[in-house]
Amino acid sequence: MQLKAETMIAMTGTPLMNSPLDLYMPIRWLGFEKHNFYSFKNHYCIMGGYGNYQIMGYKHLDQLKEQFEKIVLRRLKKDVLDLPEKIYIDDYVEMEAKQNKIYKEVKAEIKENIDKVISSPNPLAEMIRLRQATDYTGILSSTIQESAKFERLEELLEEITANNKKAIIFSNWTSVINPLYERLQKYNPAIITGEIKNRVEQENKFKNNDTCKIILRYNTEL
Repeated sequence: MQLKAETMIAMTGTPLMNSPLDLYMPIRWLGFEKHNFYSFKNHYCIMGGYGNYQIMGYKHLDQLKEQFEKIVLRRLKKDVLDLPEKIYIDDYVEMEAKQNKIYKEVKAEIKENIDKVISSPNPLAEMIRLRQATDYTGILSSTIQESAKFERLEELLEEITANNKKAIIFSNWTSVINPLYERLQKYNPAIITGEIKNRVEQENKFKNNDTCKIILRYNTEL
């Protein structure tokens, strides 16, 4: 926020990652937002919960959208890059017995506390452990660490690297990325999460090092 220049341009691929509050820093830095963060949050957020500190929802988003659209210059990749069409393939995998057992235990616990889930401000967040169980049981268990997805991923990587290609692997949990990073060392992986400080170095490693076959990336938009 201390950086000042005669011409200031904020560049980003994703200005809004998690919530409308993400827009505060760029528009404040550019000088289009004059209020402090506390005022900004109280104008656009519906507060509640214990001590009235929890964000329960959002308001006046039409105002924020109008303000942002006045200052943003948006360019889509399809308009500026000559890229091939994406091909989406749904690849279903079957959980092994131990992983399926943990999934069923989580499901039973959610059913037992269904009233709490329904009354929650964000019911889907209460059910996130079901998704975690299908990704990697190590998120939920210190003794059972299995993942049918990991197994299938390794099969795909063998095929991809055999064809002299590289792969980008996304997950919205660092607790999935970190064990994968350790597991896939034979591919000399690069990694980008919120814990990694030298992101440019990791990107360059993936782009320019022929022995680096994969990069693991944290993505909150998944």
